[in-house]
Amino acid sequence: MSATPVSILLIENNTLSRQNMAAFLETFGYLVTQTDDGEEAVKLIHDIKFDVVITDLQLQCMVNGLDILATHKKVSPEAKSFLITAFGSDEVRKQATSLGATYVEKPIRLSDLVTLLHADA
Repeated sequence: MSATPVSILLIENNTLSRQNMAAFLETFGYLVTQTDDGEEAVKLIHDIKFDVVITDLQLQCMVNGLDILATHKKVSPEAKSFLITAFGSDEVRKQATSLGATYVEKPIRLSDLVTLLHADA
């Protein structure tokens, strides 16, 4: 009997980056749901229990990555979350970590992301 795959919600507005990241994660057996829309991500978080949320900070909508992290923490406080950004600051880092997220600055090697996902698994 095989274990249930870890489900990941991946929110990234750069289509190529999102697709590459999702394909890479899927090669490790992760079940990845992708979106480029923060509002859709919030709806998905309410509809589906994700083990992990990986979100960019800046999205092309009214909802940003910190909003998504806050929603995810309310819905699934025990789940892992990651904020990945090229536009970070100490303040953003503090906000992300206060929401229980791991803060990661771009560029990130995909192999490092997998290592972070395995940490404390």
